[in-house]
Amino acid sequence: MKNLFTYILSLTLIFSNFTFAAGDEQVNYVPYDEAIANLNDGQDLVLPLFSQRESYQGRIDLAMHPDNRQLDVLTFTLNEDSVGFTLLAAALEIVKRGGTPRIGYDAFSSKVSPELQAYMREKGVDLRSFRPMTSLKRNILSFLELGLLRFASFLNMRTHDKVFTTKHGTIVGSSNYSKYYYILGKLDNPKSERNSMWAFLDREILIQGPAEQTARNEFDKKWAATKFWSTGPSVELTPEIRAKYDAAIAKQTAFIASVQNSKKLGDFVSVKNLRYVTDVMKASEKKKMIHHNILKMIKNAKTDIIIENPYVLLPDDVMAALQAAKARGVRVRIYTNKAEGSDEGDVSKQFKVDMRILENKGFEVFLNDYFYIFHGKVVVVDQKEIYWGSYNFDPRSKNFNSENGVFFESKDIAARIDRRTQTGIFVPIDIQGQGPKSYNVKYLARTCAEVYKKQRVETVHMETSFWGRLMMRMKAPLL
Repeated sequence: MKNLFTYILSLTLIFSNFTFAAGDEQVNYVPYDEAIANLNDGQDLVLPLFSQRESYQGRIDLAMHPDNRQLDVLTFTLNEDSVGFTLLAAALEIVKRGGTPRIGYDAFSSKVSPELQAYMREKGVDLRSFRPMTSLKRNILSFLELGLLRFASFLNMRTHDKVFTTKHGTIVGSSNYSKYYYILGKLDNPKSERNSMWAFLDREILIQGPAEQTARNEFDKKWAATKFWSTGPSVELTPEIRAKYDAAIAKQTAFIASVQNSKKLGDFVSVKNLRYVTDVMKASEKKKMIHHNILKMIKNAKTDIIIENPYVLLPDDVMAALQAAKARGVRVRIYTNKAEGSDEGDVSKQFKVDMRILENKGFEVFLNDYFYIFHGKVVVVDQKEIYWGSYNFDPRSKNFNSENGVFFESKDIAARIDRRTQTGIFVPIDIQGQGPKSYNVKYLARTCAEVYKKQRVETVHMETSFWGRLMMRMKAPLL
């Protein structure tokens, strides 16, 4: 009888859609293949992509789906390397199907030549850069229009949105199109150089449902703001230039074919109140939609706040909201990189100061102790409310960058994130010996086995020179 019951249960779980109760929450699961084969326009579904391979696989499967002729992409970084050319090769496959791919990248952060922009435009891909300050005439006109202070703000604004939209699903999160954001990109480099390369660990999420239409509409609005975009200068494409890019595209087209459908991803999860949100950019200012929504989450927190972010230089209003939450008994946990463990040098210098402040405020601080640079941007409140997107906890994301992401409710996804914070790359710390020039960071035990080991202690040295501290103070609003 027991064996019969086990057999029936196994058959039940194999069905294409099934539910189970997570606490008092009924969770509906939809298999990956079934979800991307259908549009699911009436159901809020999400699929967390916790690894770079999953993120890569999801993009290729969505773009190369036989019925797909849509590819709209916004990114902070697009480089002329294996990962960048993978995106562009996928876009050219969409062109062959009769689609018109649209790809926007930030000129400040990206490495795209005028020749490549002209080549892709000739092939039918609308490839644009966001506010490239390359023309003296354009700079002068912008200065005259905006004035000194607003022109300074203009120069600091970036499109930091990260969205990948197709007919069968939309990916948002934190990853860029550069080999540094995908371990696969390491294969381009000699083995002797791979350990010294940056390797980012991102948090991405694939969504389906009504929120996708919002993402499409918001993309259209930003794309229509032609003042922000440039299609690049007029460039003469020689046979040599065309041959160079033809070879790079052909190589990555073959790679796409080898990766497509090579790894089955997990099941989609039904969630509640899935919303796509993005900031609104106007001249030298923005409407801070993401910042205000996250701030509202923190202010309404009742029991628990988890912040996963690579750059934690808290704006004043976020710091005040977290302190108020702590005062009313909310547990605040912050997961981030070490003071000298990120790709942003000035941010790392400032975090030496801010890390001690966070600890002294009573927040629980956990540091990444792995070879990856953690790059995910996730907030979880009260074990169910979630933000997942591109926003960093720093003044630049609040005041200058255009950010995006999704907000939703799911105890199931919140529990997965919590488990990863406890068993993954992050280690709890305690700050000791808080002198004016340095302090010690003690890495605490997470398991019973670690209790009996000698706890590692690292010394953090503060900036003490007058010039160094002055420069940090001047740069702080822009970090």
